[in-house]
Formats: sequence, C-alpha cells, structure tokens
Amino acid sequence: MARARDGNLTIRPLTAARVDDVKTVTRGTWGASCWDLFPRYSPAQQRELGITGGGPGTNEERRRAALAKLARRRKNSAGLVAYQGGEPIGFISLGPRYDFSRIEHSRATPPVDDVPAWVIPCITVRRGHRGQGVAIAMIRAAVAYAGKRGAPAVEAYPRPMASACTTTSRTSAPTRCSARPGSGRSEVCCRTYRRVGRRA
Repeated sequence: MARARDGNLTIRPLTAARVDDVKTVTRGTWGASCWDLFPRYSPAQQRELGITGGGPGTNEERRRAALAKLARRRKNSAGLVAYQGGEPIGFISLGPRYDFSRIEHSRATPPVDDVPAWVIPCITVRRGHRGQGVAIAMIRAAVAYAGKRGAPAVEAYPRPMASACTTTSRTSAPTRCSARPGSGRSEVCCRTYRRVGRRA
C-alpha cells in the first residue's frame, strides 16, 4: 500500500480481476487502445499473437486477454493500479527489461550498463486526479515492489523537459531515470540516441 498527499491512495499489483481497471484509467488517452502491450511486443510479435490494432471488436478483446494473461503470472505482476476510495485512478507498467521487447531492442533505450534493470515504460493518472502526488506515489510503490523481487535498479522513460537535460539535441528520445531500490539514492540521465546528457 502507498499513499499520496490526501492519504487515501491504495496501490495494488495488477491481477486478472483488475484488468478492466486499466481500461478505466486509460480511457480517453492513447493508452486506451494499448492495454500495456505496445512496449511489450514488436509489431511481428503482435501479428503473431493476433493483437494488432486497437479498435473495438475482436482485436480489443484479444488485447485485453493478453494483458489478463500477463496479470496472472505468479512471480511478477505486469504493473500496479492506484485506487482512491475504491475507484481506479492510476496505472503504472512495470517489469524486467527483457519483458519489453520494444525497449530491449530500441536504439533509443540501450542499456546504460550491465545492471539487469527493471523498467517503467508507462504511467497514467486519470484526469481530475493529476497534480495530487499520485504519479510519485506509484513510482515509489513500483520501485519498492521491484526491489522486493530482486531488481537491482528501476528505469523510467519520461519525455525530457527543455531545462532537464544538458544536451542540446532536439531528439524526442526519452529521458532515462534510474532508481536503486533500497538505496535511498537515484541516478538520472537524459539520453539521446547517441549519448548520455546528464547523470546525477
């Protein structure tokens, strides 16, 4: 369990019974058609699984079923869901780097070092609940969850702000933020396709 500023936030591992809560959280966003599958599978893998496309109908049901299957895994949940008063208001995707094919093989997100890091490719907070500490609470819960399962580091990929990076590149490659579970320290770097802009 984790708490945001209002003290009423509960964060739980994603289970098959909570899969539809992900849809509730992401409704009205690009993630509504993603079902947390875009970063996990390459286009070829999605075609093989029959989950290409995200519109209503068969593909939508197949994508929901694919996430439900991931949520049934006993070892590691596919993510965490945040609730306020029993209402789902946030979702954070989480897992070992090798769980996310697009990240594992992307030139934009090559490994920083040899540490077998976990990654946070996606985080969503419902409109009306943003700016209240929900995202920060979910990130902290994700780092704690990963640390309990042996993750030596957790990486995330927010879009860089102009003042956040020392690089002058205008690439849209993500920022990489890396936290060591249990260390009390974070190391952060802004990465372009070819170099690290800053690590603290």
